[in-house]
Amino acid sequence: MVILGDGNNDILMFRNGLDVDAASSIELLGWISTQRSPVMLGDSDTATNLHACERVIDTTAAGIWPAGDNITFLGVIEGRTGGGSENLAMDAGLTGDITLLSDAGNARRIGTLKIRNAVHVTLRDVTAQTLQQTNGRGTTTFNGIVNTTTSGNTSFGGSFTNAAGATWIEGSNSRFLNAVTFNNNGTLELRDINLINNAAPNLYTNNATILKTTAGTATFFVPVTNNGLIDVQAGTLSLTSTTYTGSPTSNITVAASGAAFTLSNCNITGRLNASGPGDITSSSGLTANNAVTLNVASNLRLLGGLTAGAGTSFTNTGRLNTSGAGNLTYTGTLTNALGGTWIESSNGRFFNTVTFTNAGLLELQSISFV
Repeated sequence: MVILGDGNNDILMFRNGLDVDAASSIELLGWISTQRSPVMLGDSDTATNLHACERVIDTTAAGIWPAGDNITFLGVIEGRTGGGSENLAMDAGLTGDITLLSDAGNARRIGTLKIRNAVHVTLRDVTAQTLQQTNGRGTTTFNGIVNTTTSGNTSFGGSFTNAAGATWIEGSNSRFLNAVTFNNNGTLELRDINLINNAAPNLYTNNATILKTTAGTATFFVPVTNNGLIDVQAGTLSLTSTTYTGSPTSNITVAASGAAFTLSNCNITGRLNASGPGDITSSSGLTANNAVTLNVASNLRLLGGLTAGAGTSFTNTGRLNTSGAGNLTYTGTLTNALGGTWIESSNGRFFNTVTFTNAGLLELQSISFV
């Protein structure tokens, strides 16, 4: 057993770096600091155990050597108690990488895993109260299961990749995003969570699966590009005051009655492909960024207006239903294509330079066009 420090105020300075392996365990009670030298802890059978409060590993010596160096864990990291109260913060400076080659918190949940500064970050399975990254200059890649289902409010900055075969579970409260680029190539499971556009530009790109399986609402307030599947099995997944871009290969399924996918005050680019027995709803206005296709096989409940400015348009190729809507305003070029169904029901429609072409089924109920 190797014990590093004996209290919260201990700072251990290693001028030429630190490499600990072949011990039965590493007990981290103090802070580790180096002068632009690497830190390597653990091996295949040597765990690092975090003790009370926050442990810090800093290869910049509190910013005196800002270049920093690599921080590598070869063995697992565990909280001492498993109650999620032991935190770990890491700072690899302007040139260092942070690499976890084994799991963190899987046997005994850790508290906050915080990336203060690094170029590239590579993580495997992480079970933590909160995952936080304040500054990332390269790409943060997740190769396992990230579980933050009891998380509080946190902030992210930098570029993230959820790798093919990996699962990232976002649990609760809010994520404040600061110039985040998130590429999902695995499974991104959202629970009761808000993804907030704190400092633009932010972009979530889904190349595989975004999943909603629990009650509650997950809301994107940041732009989403969908090249894969958004699968809403329970609860509500919402895009609010943002942009949705759908590629021809994208799809949205609302797999169960009572589940919902909602768009509120959104700009749409490309295609909105969707199906399923659950609710697919535009609760307020949609704006076309280009020639937009609305291809909702089950029922798109349109409760807000449509705005297609110069050079843009909306084309319905699925089923669009305005039942229950109030007065709506339409602007620009609108088409109900062959095979499409457009049901106009209730109150008035106010037209602003509208060209409406119907090549499918246009069903008019109690409606006035003004």
